[in-house]
Amino acid sequence: MSLNTELIYDKLVDHIQQEQIESFQVERSDVSELLGINFTRKSVSVTKDGRITLPELMIVSMDRDSIGQKIGLRIGSVIKQINDTEIDPKTYFDLIKEHKDFTLTMNNSYCLVFQLMLKEPSIASKITYHY
Repeated sequence: MSLNTELIYDKLVDHIQQEQIESFQVERSDVSELLGINFTRKSVSVTKDGRITLPELMIVSMDRDSIGQKIGLRIGSVIKQINDTEIDPKTYFDLIKEHKDFTLTMNNSYCLVFQLMLKEPSIASKITYHY
């Protein structure tokens, strides 16, 4: 890697390590109504040195006109908590089915990096996600 490329890479790594927390209030008409998002089920390392790993629960796609889109969720955001409770892919559905209205806490630090990586097919093919 050239010096400039290394500096850019280091800045990208620094960027994802600085969490950008944002909370969203979700209000649904029915507890069975989903957010219309697809997210990663497990983390995946996308760089040879392992410094950039896409985490589980990262939004990889969103349905048009879905609740997620309407409240302002972003592709690449990582779901951290529901009503101040830490979650994982196994507990996500259980927690959102418990409440018609809830607070969703997100980390937006991966948005830029993920959107850049989607342009690289060899990376995009490694990502498994929930439909």
